[in-house]
Amino acid sequence: MPEVRQRFHEELRAVEGEVQQTGAQGRRLLEKALEALAGGDLERCEAMIKGDDEVDALYLEVERRILHLFALPDSGRLRPAAADRPVAHQPASGPRG
Repeated sequence: MPEVRQRFHEELRAVEGEVQQTGAQGRRLLEKALEALAGGDLERCEAMIKGDDEVDALYLEVERRILHLFALPDSGRLRPAAADRPVAHQPASGPRG
C-alpha cells in the first residue's frame, strides 16, 4: 500500500503545480486585459477573452486530474488530506458576446 500513498502524493503535488500555473497565467492575463481596457484597445481585449478560454481549459484539465486522482485505488483514505486544498479559480460560465 505504500506505493499507492506515494503515487497519490506525487499526483497531488503535480496537480498543485498545475493549479499554481493556471493561477499565474490567469494573473498575467488579467494584467494584460486591464492594460488593453485602459488603452481602449478592442483588438487586445478580444485576444484577452480568448486567453480566458485557455485559462478555463487549464482549470477543467486540473479538475479532470483531481477526479482521476480520487479514483485511484485506496484513495478514499487519502482524500481527507487533500480536501483542504481548494482550487480558487472557477471558469466563467455562460456565453460571451
